[in-house]
Amino acid sequence: MQAYFKVTPPSVHQMVLTLEAKGLIERTPGTARSIRVLLAREDLPALEQDLTSQSHTIRPPRHS
Repeated sequence: MQAYFKVTPPSVHQMVLTLEAKGLIERTPGTARSIRVLLAREDLPALEQDLTSQSHTIRPPRHS
């Protein structure tokens, strides 16, 4: 998230807290890397892997 949005670690933390407060993700207290997405797969934007940098690129959904 930090690299994709080009923000600081505190900003990423605030994003995670906001997503959790809105009921979009769930975390296990006291457990690192415990984020679970609560949306159905079809409601998420498609991810495309950028093989040159070994990172994932998020593409917004296309609207007709």
